Amino acid sequence: MILHVGHVVSVAEGRKVGLSDVELNSAENLIAMCEECNLGLGKETIPIKNYVAILMARFKEADSK
Repeated sequence: MILHVGHVVSVAEGRKVGLSDVELNSAENLIAMCEECNLGLGKETIPIKNYVAILMARFKEADSK
């Protein structure tokens, strides 16, 4: 399996809403993905269901510290 670094909010969609390159490439917007998933997204942002799951996991991790 080949791992890729993908964007939670795609570069294309992020630019449409005015996000900077710094914001788009920040650790908060990057995620490890398999090659198939990352390439399959193309210029799309990850599905909202997945985004919510990521946020919930990050909040849970922050609460446990």
